[in-house]
Amino acid sequence: MPIHEHLREAWAETEKAGLPEHIHEVAFTHAVAMLGGAASTAPATATGAAPERLAAAKEATSPSAPPAHVSTDELFVELESETGVSRDKLESIFYFHERIPGISVRSHKLGKNKAEQTRSVALLLFCAHYFALNANELSVEAVRTECETLKCYDQANFSATLEKIKGVNYTGPRGKKVLRFRPDTIEKFQEKVTVILGDES
Repeated sequence: MPIHEHLREAWAETEKAGLPEHIHEVAFTHAVAMLGGAASTAPATATGAAPERLAAAKEATSPSAPPAHVSTDELFVELESETGVSRDKLESIFYFHERIPGISVRSHKLGKNKAEQTRSVALLLFCAHYFALNANELSVEAVRTECETLKCYDQANFSATLEKIKGVNYTGPRGKKVLRFRPDTIEKFQEKVTVILGDES
Protein backbone atom coordinates (compact mmCIF):
# COMPACT_ATOMS: atom_id res chain seq x y z
CA MET A 1 0.00 0.00 0.00
CA PRO A 2 1.40 3.48 -0.89
CA ILE A 3 2.57 5.53 2.06
CA HIS A 4 -0.11 8.20 1.60
CA GLU A 5 -2.84 5.56 2.01
CA HIS A 6 -1.24 4.37 5.26
CA LEU A 7 -1.15 7.97 6.45
CA ARG A 8 -4.79 8.60 5.57
CA GLU A 9 -5.82 5.45 7.42
CA ALA A 10 -3.76 6.48 10.45
CA TRP A 11 -5.35 9.94 10.44
CA ALA A 12 -8.85 8.42 10.27
CA GLU A 13 -8.05 6.30 13.32
CA THR A 14 -6.70 9.36 15.13
CA GLU A 15 -9.92 11.28 14.52
CA LYS A 16 -12.04 8.34 15.68
CA ALA A 17 -10.22 8.36 19.02
CA GLY A 18 -11.82 11.69 19.94
CA LEU A 19 -8.65 12.99 21.58
CA PRO A 20 -7.92 16.66 22.35
CA GLU A 21 -6.51 18.52 19.35
CA HIS A 22 -3.22 19.35 21.05
CA ILE A 23 -2.20 15.67 21.14
CA HIS A 24 -3.36 14.77 17.63
CA GLU A 25 0.18 14.86 16.28
CA VAL A 26 1.50 12.39 18.87
CA ALA A 27 -1.54 10.13 18.45
CA PHE A 28 -1.16 10.22 14.67
CA THR A 29 2.50 9.17 14.92
CA HIS A 30 1.57 6.22 17.13
CA ALA A 31 -1.29 5.26 14.81
CA VAL A 32 1.10 5.14 11.86
CA ALA A 33 3.45 2.86 13.78
CA MET A 34 0.63 0.57 14.91
CA LEU A 35 -0.72 0.26 11.36
CA GLY A 36 2.56 -1.03 10.02
CA GLY A 37 5.21 1.64 10.38
CA ALA A 38 4.43 3.43 7.13
CA ALA A 39 6.24 6.55 8.31
CA SER A 40 9.47 4.64 8.78
CA THR A 41 9.39 2.45 5.69
CA ALA A 42 9.88 3.84 2.20
CA PRO A 43 7.52 2.32 -0.38
CA ALA A 44 8.81 0.53 -3.45
CA THR A 45 8.50 2.47 -6.67
CA ALA A 46 7.67 1.61 -10.25
CA THR A 47 11.39 1.10 -10.84
CA GLY A 48 11.42 -1.80 -8.39
CA ALA A 49 13.83 -0.06 -5.99
CA ALA A 50 14.26 -1.64 -2.56
CA PRO A 51 12.47 0.04 0.38
CA GLU A 52 15.75 0.97 2.04
CA ARG A 53 17.06 2.93 -0.94
CA LEU A 54 16.19 6.30 0.63
CA ALA A 55 17.07 5.39 4.21
CA ALA A 56 19.89 7.92 4.43
CA ALA A 57 17.42 10.78 3.91
CA LYS A 58 14.83 9.42 6.31
CA GLU A 59 15.34 11.68 9.31
CA ALA A 60 16.32 14.81 7.40
CA THR A 61 15.34 18.11 8.96
CA SER A 62 17.27 20.03 6.32
CA PRO A 63 18.10 19.24 2.69
CA SER A 64 19.92 15.92 2.56
CA ALA A 65 20.79 13.98 -0.57
CA PRO A 66 19.69 10.35 -0.86
CA PRO A 67 22.35 7.74 -1.68
CA ALA A 68 24.39 8.43 -4.79
CA HIS A 69 22.91 5.45 -6.63
CA VAL A 70 19.43 7.03 -6.54
CA SER A 71 18.93 8.79 -9.86
CA THR A 72 16.95 11.90 -10.68
CA ASP A 73 14.64 9.69 -12.69
CA GLU A 74 13.90 7.54 -9.63
CA LEU A 75 13.18 10.64 -7.56
CA PHE A 76 10.64 11.90 -10.10
CA VAL A 77 9.08 8.43 -10.29
CA GLU A 78 8.70 8.43 -6.51
CA LEU A 79 7.25 11.94 -6.46
CA GLU A 80 4.77 11.14 -9.23
CA SER A 81 3.73 7.86 -7.60
CA GLU A 82 3.09 9.36 -4.18
CA THR A 83 1.40 12.64 -5.18
CA GLY A 84 -0.59 11.56 -8.24
CA VAL A 85 0.81 14.53 -10.20
CA SER A 86 2.08 13.65 -13.68
CA ARG A 87 5.80 13.56 -14.37
CA ASP A 88 5.69 16.30 -16.99
CA LYS A 89 4.01 18.71 -14.56
CA LEU A 90 6.49 17.89 -11.83
CA GLU A 91 9.40 18.51 -14.18
CA SER A 92 7.89 21.91 -15.03
CA ILE A 93 8.16 22.92 -11.37
CA PHE A 94 11.09 21.00 -9.83
CA TYR A 95 14.68 20.16 -10.59
CA PHE A 96 17.11 17.97 -8.65
CA HIS A 97 20.71 19.11 -8.23
CA GLU A 98 22.90 16.37 -6.77
CA ARG A 99 19.58 14.75 -5.82
CA ILE A 100 18.46 17.77 -3.76
CA PRO A 101 15.15 19.30 -4.97
CA GLY A 102 14.77 22.90 -6.01
CA ILE A 103 11.99 24.97 -7.57
CA SER A 104 12.50 25.96 -11.19
CA VAL A 105 9.59 28.36 -11.78
CA ARG A 106 9.91 32.12 -11.41
CA SER A 107 8.62 33.59 -8.15
CA HIS A 108 5.84 35.60 -9.82
CA LYS A 109 4.18 32.29 -10.77
CA LEU A 110 4.12 31.20 -7.14
CA GLY A 111 1.76 33.93 -5.97
CA LYS A 112 0.76 37.56 -6.27
CA ASN A 113 2.91 38.74 -3.35
CA LYS A 114 5.87 37.59 -1.25
CA ALA A 115 3.67 36.06 1.44
CA GLU A 116 1.84 33.84 -1.03
CA GLN A 117 5.07 33.03 -2.83
CA THR A 118 6.73 32.02 0.45
CA ARG A 119 3.89 29.67 1.36
CA SER A 120 4.02 28.16 -2.13
CA VAL A 121 7.75 27.54 -1.78
CA ALA A 122 7.23 25.91 1.61
CA LEU A 123 4.49 23.56 0.40
CA LEU A 124 6.28 22.59 -2.81
CA LEU A 125 9.67 22.08 -1.20
CA PHE A 126 8.22 20.07 1.67
CA CYS A 127 6.40 17.75 -0.73
CA ALA A 128 9.52 17.19 -2.81
CA HIS A 129 11.51 16.23 0.28
CA TYR A 130 8.74 14.20 1.89
CA PHE A 131 7.63 12.21 -1.14
CA ALA A 132 10.83 11.99 -3.22
CA LEU A 133 13.46 11.83 -0.47
CA ASN A 134 11.18 10.28 2.15
CA ALA A 135 12.22 12.88 4.74
CA ASN A 136 9.81 13.07 7.68
CA GLU A 137 10.13 16.83 8.07
CA LEU A 138 11.76 19.86 6.47
CA SER A 139 13.55 22.64 8.31
CA VAL A 140 12.34 26.20 7.93
CA GLU A 141 15.93 27.12 7.09
CA ALA A 142 15.63 25.11 3.88
CA VAL A 143 12.53 27.12 2.96
CA ARG A 144 14.30 30.38 3.79
CA THR A 145 17.22 29.47 1.55
CA GLU A 146 14.95 28.62 -1.38
CA CYS A 147 13.00 31.85 -0.92
CA GLU A 148 16.25 33.80 -1.00
CA THR A 149 17.21 32.02 -4.21
CA LEU A 150 13.85 32.87 -5.77
CA LYS A 151 14.01 36.44 -4.43
CA CYS A 152 10.75 36.22 -2.51
CA TYR A 153 12.19 36.19 1.02
CA ASP A 154 10.56 38.71 3.36
CA GLN A 155 12.69 38.65 6.50
CA ALA A 156 10.38 40.80 8.62
CA ASN A 157 7.29 38.67 8.01
CA PHE A 158 8.76 35.24 7.26
CA SER A 159 7.58 33.40 10.40
CA ALA A 160 4.19 35.08 10.47
CA THR A 161 3.69 34.15 6.84
CA LEU A 162 4.42 30.47 7.45
CA GLU A 163 2.04 30.38 10.40
CA LYS A 164 -0.79 30.82 7.90
CA ILE A 165 0.33 28.05 5.56
CA LYS A 166 -2.18 25.45 4.38
CA GLY A 167 -1.39 21.84 3.57
CA VAL A 168 1.51 21.30 5.97
CA ASN A 169 2.03 21.62 9.71
CA TYR A 170 4.30 24.47 10.81
CA THR A 171 5.44 23.26 14.20
CA GLY A 172 8.27 23.11 16.73
CA PRO A 173 9.93 25.44 19.25
CA ARG A 174 10.92 28.98 18.34
CA GLY A 175 14.07 28.98 16.25
CA LYS A 176 13.67 25.31 15.36
CA LYS A 177 10.43 25.29 13.39
CA VAL A 178 9.87 22.51 10.88
CA LEU A 179 7.27 21.52 8.31
CA ARG A 180 5.45 18.20 8.66
CA PHE A 181 2.82 16.18 6.82
CA ARG A 182 -0.91 16.78 7.20
CA PRO A 183 -3.81 14.68 5.91
CA ASP A 184 -4.57 17.33 3.27
CA THR A 185 -0.97 17.75 2.08
CA ILE A 186 -1.43 15.89 -1.20
CA GLU A 187 -4.68 17.69 -2.00
CA LYS A 188 -3.14 21.12 -1.38
CA PHE A 189 -0.05 20.16 -3.38
CA GLN A 190 -2.15 19.09 -6.36
CA GLU A 191 -4.14 22.33 -6.18
CA LYS A 192 -0.96 24.39 -6.01
CA VAL A 193 0.55 22.68 -9.05
CA THR A 194 -2.63 23.38 -11.04
CA VAL A 195 -2.62 27.05 -10.05
CA ILE A 196 1.09 27.51 -10.83
CA LEU A 197 1.00 25.87 -14.24
CA GLY A 198 -2.31 27.37 -15.28
CA ASP A 199 -2.79 27.06 -19.03
CA GLU A 200 0.57 25.32 -19.31
CA SER A 201 -0.80 22.22 -17.54
